[in-house]
Amino acid sequence: MSSVQDQVTRIIADQLGITQKAVTAESAFTTDLNIDARQSALLRRQIEQQLNIELPKDDAKGLATVGDLIAYVEERTG
Repeated sequence: MSSVQDQVTRIIADQLGITQKAVTAESAFTTDLNIDARQSALLRRQIEQQLNIELPKDDAKGLATVGDLIAYVEERTG
């Protein structure tokens, strides 16, 4: 089984049509990856389905970077 980091970065890369190496823990969703609201909703749905987790709908939960998202998923699936 691959790590949560590998799974999350693969899902993001696939959704955005970029290489997995282009997605780092430091990548900010809005500024570095240029994810808009529609892409964010699609990405949220993909992660929830593939990782069997519910993500917060409120962006104020502090999930600004890929690393934040990875930590959130790890805390709830670990």
